[in-house]
Amino acid sequence: MFALRETNMATSVTFLGVFWLLSSVMGQNNNRFETIFTVPLSNFPLENIEFDPWSNNDCFVSGKNVLYKFITQDGNIANSPVRSKLTGPDYKCLASDQQEDYCGDDYNSVLVITPDSVITCSTLYGGRCVRRDKTFLNDTLVESTNIKLVSRADASAVGIYLNVSLNGDVSKHVLLFAKEYTPLPLAPDKLDRAAIFSVSQNLSVRTFTSVLREVDIFDIFLKDLKKASVIMDYRVVLENEDFVFLLVNQNSQAKLVKICKTINAKEPKKVYEDIPLTCSDKDGTHFPRVVHGTFVYVSGKSYLVALFTNSTVSSAVCVYEENEIYKAFLESRENRYGCPKNNLREEDKVFDDLVPLVSDCINVTGVEILEGTFDALTKEKFCNNITARQFGIIVGLLALNRTAVYTSTDVFTVVESTVVNDLVTLYIGTEDSFVVKVFLDPSMPSALALEKIKVPQDKSEIKAVRNEEGSLYVMSQNKIVKLLQEKNCAQFSKDCQTCMGAKDSQCGWCISEFRCTMKADCRESSTYWLPSVKNQCLDLRFENNALSLAQDLDTGLKTNITVRFVPQINVRMDIKCTLNGTTLTPYIENGSIKCLIDLTSGREAHKFSEGNATLEITMKDRRIAARDILFYTCTAFKSCGACLGNSNTQCYWCKDQPLCKRARGDCANNNGFQEMKSCPQISNQTVKIPVGRKRDLEFQGINLDLSSNFEYKCIEGEQQYIGQVLTKTGNYSLLCKGVQIRDAIPKRMLFQYGLNNTTSRTVLETFDGAPLVTGYLCQSLSPQRRDCSTCHYLNQSEGYECHWCKEKGCVDVDDEQCVEPVDCSRPIVTKIEPADGPVRGGTEVTIEGFNFGIRSGMAVRVAGIECENVKFRGRRLTCITGSANDIAKVGKVVVTVDGQDSDENVLFSYKKPKITGISPNQSILSGGRTINLTGIDLNIGNMKYDIEFISTDDSNKKFICRIVKMKSVDGKIACQPNKANKDGMYRVKVTFDSNTKIDIPGLNFQYLKDPVVSGTDPTELKSISSGGLPFFVNGDGFVSAIETVSVEIKGTASESTCIIISKNKIRCEFPRSRESGNRRKKRATRSFIVIHLDGFSYEVPSPVTYVDDPSFRAFHDNSTYLFDPSEQEAIVLVGHGLSTVTRKEDYLVLIGTGECDITSLNKTELICRPPTKEPAPRHQEEKLYIRVKVGYAKQIVGIVEYANELPITIIIIVVLGVLLVGIVVGAILVYKKVKARNQLKIEEIMTEMHDLEQNTMRMNQEEFADMQLNITDIKRDLVSTGIPYHPYQNYVQYILFPKEVEAGTLNSLTHHSGFSSKNVEKAMDQFDKLMTNKYFVKSLIGTLEKQRKITLIDKAQFSANFSVVMMGKMRDFFEIVNCLLSTLVDSANKKAHKTLFNRFESITLRLLSHWLSVSLYPHLKEGGGSSLFMLYKSTQAVIEKRPVDEVTGEAKNTLSEDSFLREKIDCHALKLEIDLNANGNLYTCEVLDCDTINQVKSKCLYQIYKNKPASEMPSTDEVDLEWMAGKSGRLALSNIDQTSEREENMVRRNTLQHYNVLDGSRMALMYKFSPDDEHTEDDEDPYVNQRSPSDIEISVPPDIHLIQSVSSTGSLEHLRQWHLVKSLDEEESHEKTVKLKDIVKTSHITNLMHTKLVLQDNIKEVFDSVLNHDTVPLVVHYLFGVLENLANKNSVEPDTLLCWKSESYAMRVWAMLLVRPENLFDIQKAKHVEPCLNVIKQVFIDCFHSTKISKDSSLQKLLFAQEVPHYQKKTEQFYKALANKAAVTDADFWSEMSRLNSLQQEHLKFSKPAALQKLYKFVQQYVEEIIEDLDAGDETSGLQFGSKLDDIVRLMDTDS
Repeated sequence: MFALRETNMATSVTFLGVFWLLSSVMGQNNNRFETIFTVPLSNFPLENIEFDPWSNNDCFVSGKNVLYKFITQDGNIANSPVRSKLTGPDYKCLASDQQEDYCGDDYNSVLVITPDSVITCSTLYGGRCVRRDKTFLNDTLVESTNIKLVSRADASAVGIYLNVSLNGDVSKHVLLFAKEYTPLPLAPDKLDRAAIFSVSQNLSVRTFTSVLREVDIFDIFLKDLKKASVIMDYRVVLENEDFVFLLVNQNSQAKLVKICKTINAKEPKKVYEDIPLTCSDKDGTHFPRVVHGTFVYVSGKSYLVALFTNSTVSSAVCVYEENEIYKAFLESRENRYGCPKNNLREEDKVFDDLVPLVSDCINVTGVEILEGTFDALTKEKFCNNITARQFGIIVGLLALNRTAVYTSTDVFTVVESTVVNDLVTLYIGTEDSFVVKVFLDPSMPSALALEKIKVPQDKSEIKAVRNEEGSLYVMSQNKIVKLLQEKNCAQFSKDCQTCMGAKDSQCGWCISEFRCTMKADCRESSTYWLPSVKNQCLDLRFENNALSLAQDLDTGLKTNITVRFVPQINVRMDIKCTLNGTTLTPYIENGSIKCLIDLTSGREAHKFSEGNATLEITMKDRRIAARDILFYTCTAFKSCGACLGNSNTQCYWCKDQPLCKRARGDCANNNGFQEMKSCPQISNQTVKIPVGRKRDLEFQGINLDLSSNFEYKCIEGEQQYIGQVLTKTGNYSLLCKGVQIRDAIPKRMLFQYGLNNTTSRTVLETFDGAPLVTGYLCQSLSPQRRDCSTCHYLNQSEGYECHWCKEKGCVDVDDEQCVEPVDCSRPIVTKIEPADGPVRGGTEVTIEGFNFGIRSGMAVRVAGIECENVKFRGRRLTCITGSANDIAKVGKVVVTVDGQDSDENVLFSYKKPKITGISPNQSILSGGRTINLTGIDLNIGNMKYDIEFISTDDSNKKFICRIVKMKSVDGKIACQPNKANKDGMYRVKVTFDSNTKIDIPGLNFQYLKDPVVSGTDPTELKSISSGGLPFFVNGDGFVSAIETVSVEIKGTASESTCIIISKNKIRCEFPRSRESGNRRKKRATRSFIVIHLDGFSYEVPSPVTYVDDPSFRAFHDNSTYLFDPSEQEAIVLVGHGLSTVTRKEDYLVLIGTGECDITSLNKTELICRPPTKEPAPRHQEEKLYIRVKVGYAKQIVGIVEYANELPITIIIIVVLGVLLVGIVVGAILVYKKVKARNQLKIEEIMTEMHDLEQNTMRMNQEEFADMQLNITDIKRDLVSTGIPYHPYQNYVQYILFPKEVEAGTLNSLTHHSGFSSKNVEKAMDQFDKLMTNKYFVKSLIGTLEKQRKITLIDKAQFSANFSVVMMGKMRDFFEIVNCLLSTLVDSANKKAHKTLFNRFESITLRLLSHWLSVSLYPHLKEGGGSSLFMLYKSTQAVIEKRPVDEVTGEAKNTLSEDSFLREKIDCHALKLEIDLNANGNLYTCEVLDCDTINQVKSKCLYQIYKNKPASEMPSTDEVDLEWMAGKSGRLALSNIDQTSEREENMVRRNTLQHYNVLDGSRMALMYKFSPDDEHTEDDEDPYVNQRSPSDIEISVPPDIHLIQSVSSTGSLEHLRQWHLVKSLDEEESHEKTVKLKDIVKTSHITNLMHTKLVLQDNIKEVFDSVLNHDTVPLVVHYLFGVLENLANKNSVEPDTLLCWKSESYAMRVWAMLLVRPENLFDIQKAKHVEPCLNVIKQVFIDCFHSTKISKDSSLQKLLFAQEVPHYQKKTEQFYKALANKAAVTDADFWSEMSRLNSLQQEHLKFSKPAALQKLYKFVQQYVEEIIEDLDAGDETSGLQFGSKLDDIVRLMDTDS
């Protein structure tokens, strides 16, 4: 039996504001606790709590520097302490040389209550224990102060008051302690090494009785050499009648220690025995660290309940039955000392006196050779207390293993239990103030989580949960609370399931009274009371089938249905059976109930029909349990699957009739079966068919060996086809005849069969899916009819019925228009990758091109050498190059298909690599250093290298040098040598692409011996959590051949660099602790570090002790510190823990850019002397901030201001005042004069601009008319072609990810390969829910906006990915944006309101822009964007009407002064006849003879294809321009060729003038690499111009000589190119602009005005469209209403409100679309159009602001000087009219959001999981700050978002 007394381990923990975890999973937690006491901040944290069983259970509690006593009355702790005793701090408790290490704050490590005193052990005085009286808590009872436990607050210790029985005498009283090693100043000899020891109860002597002759039987000592490297982390001490048990982590191994309490020997020896303890979950996840435990007594048995954790921050509960524990100790002893014997490893020998007297294994024969050996190997409850030293200290090796009954992602700290009604409830504390309530049934494999309760207003670790006299008390580091137990069970009496929700061992469902009661209140509680903690209501189990039952209605018999109750209860005689309201006759027999169902004809049979009926067992006419029974008739099942699919039915399927029968004999020919696998069925498959063609399709089937009397039907939609069963070598299939599919959409095919000449049909089923028929279009396999490869490939490999037709490309075999099916044209090679390789081959090359196919006759030759292993992969070939016999050569790549060779000039080079050097040429044996091989032609082929180092002494010794691919570039090969086992010289051998091997004679590499590490300086390593403090590594062999030296914390990625000082010494800096900055970190932690020297690693045997960073207090109220050098010499910085592990030399104090010289340092003060002269502030700072840096930790303490002499200040103020008055008066006079002059100048400018406009219109009337006709043509074309809007997906991509779309890197957001694990999937699901909560997002974005490190790119990425997540949830998106806007406005001061919406760097405003832009797409596509498209097309047409420089983008027709083409250009308009792809159809194309060849191609393509989407048009790079000139044949025209005009380092792009092209010339635009026609006479394309009536051959006049174009550009590619104007260097360009500014202004302003006048109608249409209040989009109108509400709420001025509206709508949506129309339209925006669009955008912006013209205004502003005021006025009218318009109702707005949701769900194909993961990676960078703000926020703290996000982080960390 166990007396359940326990003492918690007293590990002191630093409070870091631990974050809340998820509590919503397990119910509501409100009002579940009564707060008893909250500790003052100065005494935080609370450490230990103990109750006094000898004095009314009074309570004693220890905290930092304090001890409390609470009176207990009627089992309840008083709400305030009756006594408190300060125990610290004391900074001078010991001699001066020890004060720094052992004095200061007092942290209690152990609290023990004895009958007459309170024993406290703490960190003061180096771990001193004192004895205090219980009344006043004074330490006056101290008789000896030399008993000490631990001197560090993070070290573990436990203690207990014991009664020890000695040889049957009266009990002796002793204090037993167990502790971790720490240095103990002024302590008795060996006490620091004592792991377990005993003292008398008054602390006076080490031995508790003289009878034992001074032999301390409890004392266990660590070996002196191992004391510092062995961590004994004692967690809890427990006792029963015979033993004391300790749970301890010995380094990384959890152990259970057993110590005898009853000693029956005259001279007993050591009584210590331990065994390893393990706990794993059912998946094998190991939980190596034990944290706490307790014993539970239930149903006559005792169990140890232990808590475990692992490194992934999750926890487990394992249960060990008491007898199993004793049995495990016996098996452990047998394993150690039985035969064969298992000795300890050297690392397990950590204690003194481990050597036993027994040297040989013990074979127990019943005759005891040595005293105690028989008992040791036969008795489970053996106590190692025999007189002779047979065993010494028994250390076990055989672990006691158990599977966890409960696991959690919480971090468990302590456990307590209650046993009520023989039901065990565990109360488990966590590190973040939760109590998890778990029901434990030790006989079951798993425990049941009941609820998770949050300690209110607390975030600290739970230190204790105590069950005292039925009351449960919880002590966290911050407070003591009482858990209120559920007493009112009646409130859960609605039904049994509601009662189960009580989750309390005192409440349960009383079956006989139909209510929820305490067990005592249920009159028949022993039988009819179901405890709520088991969550199991009464259920029924059928005797013949536990789950369900089926009853055949055709039997016509009386049937007894036998049921039993689950859980089993006694059956009363008043129990009744009812079935669908019909009362059945019950019989009670052996605890079961038999209910009679009479199905005989007449009687009750008619009351039962097919289907489920509910069998109810009632008591007192109320249902207490129920189960469904299936009533059926076999003949009602219409398919084989339905007939045989239910295992409870007893039916047969007739093979020769498609019918379901009761018996096999009822089937024709007695041919029936009962196994579902025998059913005739069609397999799951997809069959392909050419679209529009009739085909007989074959579907594979199973068990189709049916009667020939059956006929079959195949059904697709409304179409039915005749089926026929085929048999092929034992396999069956169904042939569907004449199937025809109209499109390529997969369609489901259904099948039926039945007897001939009958109408009844039965379904032929498919049990594993659905057979599909899918149509395919052969034409889609040859886009643009350029390549036959895919057509042939699918035809040959997958049975497509396609062939290649010369006229039409890939067509199906029934295409009657295909006159002559042919094989592919000759193959065409366009590229080979890589283009070079080593001379002996072995390089895998990829060849791209056309017309490859997959014929068996395919061959590839590379530079004349056969390429091996040729494979066809989707229009690409791969093969392995053959050997060139060590000869370097260059040659063509030739692909041969069916005897036809390719003939393109695509070259491959065989190269002979040469190694010339190796650097560095040394490495230590462990390798790891990067070696570079240099030479000629090294980075060739596949860059696959094999590098070997071969010993010059023994060629059999070879070591690999591993390739570093990322560094193998720029003519070198980088590798890292593997570990070698012999030093010396090695030659180098390199193999290129597996075949080309090079031995380099005379080029050697040397392996040097590994270094030797002998220790560290200092030996005992200590650091602050942030790391950065220096320490030294001593040893030998730290040679220059070592490249990198670093130190890392073992098992983490935290590392820092080191520097080799000499051959024998290395200087390192401690890396950051893995707990640094972690909200769960403790006051001090221990970590092992590893030194890395290239590939050599050395683990330092002693751990590093990490303590909290030094913490400095800011100056009073963060005020500025005034420093007067004339009166003060130093500044005193006050803090905490300043010298715990740091020295004065470790600190750097800076004031601005100056250094503050440190003169003194102690634990709480740092004194430094500032510079006497005031230093300058740091860059981009205006004030002198005082910064403290120690290691990697940095802190700003405050601001220092130097005092100046008063007289000088007064003089300066007076002088400045006089000057200021004079300046102000003069400025006023000058201002008035200048203002009048400027106003006159503006009026003159306006008059001049008006006159200029009129003159321009008169001078260019003819050109105006011509341009207007062109614009009219554009409008007319739009009627037939429509506007090429982007699909919704593309539009949103351009809006959210413009750069990614441009770079083509958006694939990751549209495709997601799936989550890496279930943990990640679960985490992202939870993260998704958080990201749709406006309060969470509000707090999150508020935190991000505060981060200094966050860039504008980061904000843009976050906003875009968040917007992706919100697609399809536009209502949630708006509510989040609305919430963010409200926060933005509310938090801003009045001065900031005006420009509040101008800040595009704000995430809030980015999200507003994204939401509005995405919402406006339907409005824009339904007509709102038409004027914008017309403006773009008109602008492009106007600009291209006159010369445009292709290189600079300058144009004659433009609105931009900066892009105006100033030089005079002589050019003429030409009309060309364009033959597209030489198909005979001619199109008229208008160009300029000064256009480059690319400009001509571009203009002609646009004029031919008109408004076709750019994505569907060929680009200029895909076509060649050829001049077809009579008998001269074809002349290919190029932008650059060998005929191009050249001078110096420049080459001019070719124009039509250059080739002497004439007006009316005939040209051909030819698709590259394609001999096939693109269009036929029958083609109808609304985007293509009508054919020219001209079909006359054009001849060239005799005086014109054609220039022969040469396609090769040779060496011209490196020359600078120019078109109309030679581009100047930057300096020359700047000088020219300055000189020309005034000279050309009047000459080119006319051109700008001309362009403006032509476009002004289109500009007006766009502006009018935006400012039309009748057509304003609903979402915009609603948004304006929201902004108006915000303005009213914050008393915002009306003009400021207009600014908000303009910025939200006009600036962020329309201004962006004006300059980036490609966002909305599928166009290829010409770069010369952009300057004009930028000018129009600026005019648009000016219309929404009170912009005025001045004499210094730019020329672009002057151009629109008359229009801007007009539109400014119109803007005001727009806002007024909109304000007077009826507001949009919420219902209409939400309806619009729903419409958008539907559109987005249908059309947007973003990968939401991918966006969520990108968001998480972004959030993860600032997760600490985010959770801190979530926990501190008024709106978010109660919703526990911090804990939810923390859970997500843990799940993600677990996966990583």
